[in-house]
Amino acid sequence: MQQLHRLLAQIGQFQPNYLDNSAWTGHLPFAGWLIQAQQPKRLVELGTHGGSSYFSFCQAVKQLQLQTRCFAVDTWAGDEHAGHYENTIFEKVSKHNDAHYAGFSTLLKKSFDEALKDIDDHSVDLLHIDGLHTYEAVKHDFETWLPKLAPGAIVLFHDTVVKESGFGVWRFWEEIKARYPLHFEMHHSFGLGVIQVGTNQASEAQPWLTQSDEFKTHLSASFAAAGQFQIDRFVSTLTQAHIVNLENILQDKDTLILSTQDALVLKTEEFKALKHDFDLTHGTLQAVYRSLSWRSTKPLRQIGQAVRNTLRIASLLNRLIASKGGYWALGQKAMSTLGKEGPSALLFKIGLALSPQNHQAALRSEGHDRNDYSFWIQKYDTLTEEQRLDYKHQISTWTETPLISVVMPTYNSPLEFLRQAIESIERQIYPHWQLCIADDCSSDPQVRELLSQKSASDPRIKLCFRDTNGHISLASNSALELASGEWVALFDHDDLLTEDALYFVARHILHHADAQIIYSDEDKVDEKGLRFSPHFKSDWNPELFFTQNYLSHLGVYRTQLLRLIGGFRQGLEGSQDHDLVLRCLPHIPKGSIHHIPKVLYHWRAISGSTALNASAKSYADEARHTALRDYFESIGTKLEVSPGLIANTAKIHYPIPHPEPLVSLMIPTRDRLELIEPCVRSILRKTLYSHFEILILDNASEEEATLAFFEEIQREDSRVKVIRDERAFNFSAINNQGAQHARGSILGLINNDIEVINPEWLSEMVCLAVQQDIGCVGAKLYYPNDTLQHAGVILGIKGVANHSHNKHSKHHDGYFGRLRVPQALSAVTAACLLIRKELYQAVGGMNEDDLKVAFNDIDFCLKVRELGHRNVWTPYAELYHHESLSRGKEDTPEKKARFAKEVDYMKNKWGHALLQDPYYNPNLTLEDEDFSLAWGPRAHPFLNVSKHTGLDSGDKGQHP
Repeated sequence: MQQLHRLLAQIGQFQPNYLDNSAWTGHLPFAGWLIQAQQPKRLVELGTHGGSSYFSFCQAVKQLQLQTRCFAVDTWAGDEHAGHYENTIFEKVSKHNDAHYAGFSTLLKKSFDEALKDIDDHSVDLLHIDGLHTYEAVKHDFETWLPKLAPGAIVLFHDTVVKESGFGVWRFWEEIKARYPLHFEMHHSFGLGVIQVGTNQASEAQPWLTQSDEFKTHLSASFAAAGQFQIDRFVSTLTQAHIVNLENILQDKDTLILSTQDALVLKTEEFKALKHDFDLTHGTLQAVYRSLSWRSTKPLRQIGQAVRNTLRIASLLNRLIASKGGYWALGQKAMSTLGKEGPSALLFKIGLALSPQNHQAALRSEGHDRNDYSFWIQKYDTLTEEQRLDYKHQISTWTETPLISVVMPTYNSPLEFLRQAIESIERQIYPHWQLCIADDCSSDPQVRELLSQKSASDPRIKLCFRDTNGHISLASNSALELASGEWVALFDHDDLLTEDALYFVARHILHHADAQIIYSDEDKVDEKGLRFSPHFKSDWNPELFFTQNYLSHLGVYRTQLLRLIGGFRQGLEGSQDHDLVLRCLPHIPKGSIHHIPKVLYHWRAISGSTALNASAKSYADEARHTALRDYFESIGTKLEVSPGLIANTAKIHYPIPHPEPLVSLMIPTRDRLELIEPCVRSILRKTLYSHFEILILDNASEEEATLAFFEEIQREDSRVKVIRDERAFNFSAINNQGAQHARGSILGLINNDIEVINPEWLSEMVCLAVQQDIGCVGAKLYYPNDTLQHAGVILGIKGVANHSHNKHSKHHDGYFGRLRVPQALSAVTAACLLIRKELYQAVGGMNEDDLKVAFNDIDFCLKVRELGHRNVWTPYAELYHHESLSRGKEDTPEKKARFAKEVDYMKNKWGHALLQDPYYNPNLTLEDEDFSLAWGPRAHPFLNVSKHTGLDSGDKGQHP
């Protein structure tokens, strides 16, 4: 066991020096750890591709100075799952191998079957199978290489959780692990299965494979956390490379500016010569120049010219930064790097004057409201000719150009809106599209005539006329039958796509091979073409999606995925898109639903449309409930669905296990009887969920009345227990001590200034906390004046983090209803937080060394999220919170210094995450908690079409 403990202590210590854009990146720490644990004599990898996994094995062998012989087997031509690729991949791998591992590593450029003759029977100690991912292929690879395995050999299978069409490793893994009891599996990074074969004696077994299921679960979580760190490293490396590239671009811009200035100097000299000739010829004009009135106005003329010059330079800066994504921080960094003198310094100073911190004042001076969307569009979302040319040039350099089939059903469409919709496709910068239109037996002959004209004018427009009217689901399926592209984009007959919509979708597809579903932000457009009501969305957020279909527009899907599920389902009209995604979820891996944080779709708002009135289609409610019930039943859970708190939403009634789990509610306090007594009594009297205990964590109370209450309440109710803690106030340490005394499987962190409002509060939180993919659960808290105190935490607001919609009215719906629906969020407040005790312990509790008072709950939630669990907030648990009354304000030098230190700690530890909250859109402000517009947006040029690749935000693919 000592050997095992030493091995476990080494998790995360291996730092791979070869990082590639690979689905294996999250397993690289395991690769290095496994070599240390097994120390194989011969290693074979089937399917090396870019070399990410193989070179990690080789690096570990070299660092440990083992006598291992390593073999990489691949044709380096690709296949139907990995895609086909150029010989440059092999050249890159071969060059790296020759430079670093030539002494013990051999590349076999041949098929797996052909390579069998190169390897002796019973000689391979470690076999990694990562070739073609069909069931038949992986079964064949394992069976044909089985004779090559030595006794006690380890075999690895990648992509064990991928269940999309054509992938079958998961199916073979289910069979193989039943045959080999010594097995281990990890679910992150598309899944990795491990088995040990040919072991007849316990002494030959790897000790970590003989442990309990609970041990293996914690081991898997440790590798997932270490793997996420490597993913972050890879993203950071790419980002830094892009910063360097941007700096080079800016240097080129500086050079251009300088050369332009030189040209202007020459032109100025020419102008002076011409002016001299003119002066000599026009003596009368010279007299005017010498007059008193002319001389007295000279300073004004100079000021006017200086203003005009400054405005021209500011315009140049705006266009320069906007052309690279509107990311001010990068622009400022690049400007400062280029020096403090010359054009860069001037542009940098103007950039500071126009930076986001000064936007509010600038807006007020220009007479604009901070939610003036029209002005925001003008500044940040208006395509320039320079951008058009840049995008077209990028497309011309792409080696792959995925065909996107835009599917559009029509029925008696308003002609002008239909024409505009089609023309918005025709104007796409990305040319590799087809428009698949199915007319659902329109009675208006002009619709048929317009469609026929458009189809005849462009062969990319495919058309079919249905003989009978079947409603939107059947019409959409008819349009889907026309699609021949690898991807399908859903499009309504009167809506509009932005000119660059398919360009951004295609670019995202090329950068993210794992994507299965892609969605964008959207806004609405009225009958006159005026854009309004932008919806800047969260990244994939299961709890939010179940209650409302926020994905909606623009929705893009892999064609084979839609064909796998049979397209749209008849009878679910009104919620057919919601149902479509729900039926996709069981067939796609985690992390394969991606979000492009940019408005690519304009939803037409006309009388009677859902865009203008969410309740315009009342029949949609029942369809939504049916779709949700069917989805949960398909994954093995029967539950109730009812209408949500606002129109167009649903409430999911998650079951609570029987018997009910014990909840330990931990309440730190120091005196303040006027707070702690109402808190405890409101919980005891108003809470319907009965299986709980209350642990009053007494932090050295001195007042006699408080101590008397502690004695009294313990006599009155056996569920209450007081635990004394004499140390100086340390919120983290007090709760950690309370967790050691707690008997419940669920811990509740409760402030002493909480009062219960609705009796179901604890039941609503427990039913979420018991789900294995959920971490912390937060409640909806109000100030005593019925304004909002807490509705979840948004990272980055006003520095570290702040509460969503703070001080909004109790009855406010929030940004697109987000105050009325459960949702995943990066963090929730520990003023009222539930979490399973096993998870609390897995992350080491709260940080009592660095975060004694502030931000300990944010840090705690981020650690839980880092393990792969979603933190969830629910509006169905309502309580009052007299925030911070018992602790007081940060009003002394000591408290201010401690607070500043805690701020610095959070920024140093979580800085990257604080700037990229996956549940908050980069087009929304960090200056306030009200979800208003960001002036300017934080969309990074490289991540402008992004999947969240920082901290793992949990289950982004499907809901277990």
